[in-house]
Amino acid sequence: LGSPGFGSSSSGVITLSGTPLTVAASATGTAGWFRMYKSDGTTAVLDGSVGTSGNQINLNTTSITSGVNVTITSGTITMPTS
Repeated sequence: LGSPGFGSSSSGVITLSGTPLTVAASATGTAGWFRMYKSDGTTAVLDGSVGTSGNQINLNTTSITSGVNVTITSGTITMPTS
């Protein structure tokens, strides 16, 4: 993700900045969830759902092949109110 990774929030919902974002996949498999890390690359801060629509992170496909481009088409995270 770019910096900042998310835009402003509205009613506790934050939207992923910089989408669509296309990158080459580094592994092969079926995407079913995601994990976000701090910029240190080791500290996990968030897990969530992945799919092609209606998920926290939406991709152009969930069938991932190493070296083939994958596009993050959108992303929204709902933050707890307290």
